[in-house]
Amino acid sequence: MRTCAFSQTATSFFGGGPKSVKVPVGSVVVDLAQPRGALAKSLLSPGQDFEKEFTDRQLAIRDALRADDQYPFRDRPEFYDTTGWSVPLAFGLDAYVSSETPEIKPAPLPMRPIVIKGGKVGWVVPYTDQEDALAAIELLQSGVRMSVATKEMTVDGQALSPGTFFIFRDRNVDPVDEKVTAILGRHGSIPIPLETSFPDTGVVGPGSDSVDSLDKPEIAIVFGDQPNGTRFGSAWFVFEKVFKLPFTAVSQRALSGDLDKYTAIVLPGGARTTPELKAWVQSGGTLISLGNGAVINKDWVDLEQSKLEDKKDPTDLPGAIFQAEFNPLSPLSYGYDASKPIGVPLSGSTFYRQRKEGGGALLLEGDPNALSGWTWPDEGDALKGTVWLHDQTMGRGHVVWFVEDPTSRAMWPSTYKMLLNAVLLGRTKR
Repeated sequence: MRTCAFSQTATSFFGGGPKSVKVPVGSVVVDLAQPRGALAKSLLSPGQDFEKEFTDRQLAIRDALRADDQYPFRDRPEFYDTTGWSVPLAFGLDAYVSSETPEIKPAPLPMRPIVIKGGKVGWVVPYTDQEDALAAIELLQSGVRMSVATKEMTVDGQALSPGTFFIFRDRNVDPVDEKVTAILGRHGSIPIPLETSFPDTGVVGPGSDSVDSLDKPEIAIVFGDQPNGTRFGSAWFVFEKVFKLPFTAVSQRALSGDLDKYTAIVLPGGARTTPELKAWVQSGGTLISLGNGAVINKDWVDLEQSKLEDKKDPTDLPGAIFQAEFNPLSPLSYGYDASKPIGVPLSGSTFYRQRKEGGGALLLEGDPNALSGWTWPDEGDALKGTVWLHDQTMGRGHVVWFVEDPTSRAMWPSTYKMLLNAVLLGRTKR
């Protein structure tokens, strides 16, 4: 753990060549010149490092599969379902590789007491990490009324990003100091006392229409009486064990009943849509589809498919990590630095292009950049301009569609804030 900021020549995991990088206080430096260096390199490094013999064999297998011969006992590509991994990419960290060894001077980090004290108007809670979103959900579910900034603003000399949470005293009937202190403290969230509703400049401030009220989240997850009825397991694990959020497990049959008490319904792979579910979305609910193709049609999310031109190609993209870019206008980007790319998992053979009408919240733009894992030589054109996360309005509600399940194997913490945003921002104006 480095406790003094320093500069070093390094290359980002997202490429771009060596450059001088400012390494902030608290950064972790992993030296590969150690007994566990090979393990560290395997777990941390981006990129692809397949042996030539293996690569040549996979390309030969694909060439044979593309041939007209339909003999059934032909070889298949020698992949399981994931070929790309990197701990920094999975956790969404700023990470760099360098051939230079920094001088390490260990020293204790300064400890400052965390003061959770509201101002005359209330509290500002900057959205910096997953715990801030979880704190907001817990506060709302405990009865505290909250709001969220939809535009950048400056208040009391503090630059506040879109996604910043507000707790206003005058919008809470009962005193909430004790509850706010307990919940924010439990999640390690550090608020800023809010002394005024007026911005330092302009008209965008806490008292403007650029701050939306948040509803108390009521979450349902569709459980296992649908085809492939165990695919809800990873969502169950993440919501219960990682997020520790209360939710209601509902059956497929329940989607044909009264859904009015829910603000967000999570639809894992295999679950089906119903007319009642569509009516619920149109009335203001948020449907969160975790890689579920049931919502990809003209009645739900109408996206154009993007496939490899070779229709005879029988091979899929076997679980690689690609660079994706946020649409900074999307509330699903709150809590992230939307100006920076992020690595996301991608697999399969069918991808979907961004709609001209918009809705793409996280996109593969330009020439797709594979950060880790296997890619076929001619797959790039099929991925260019495709969406990884899509948010489409339907009546007064939204359908949020993840191309890949962000809860799969609980391997992709970097995507969790997008999932929490979909839950948390379900009934705000978007």
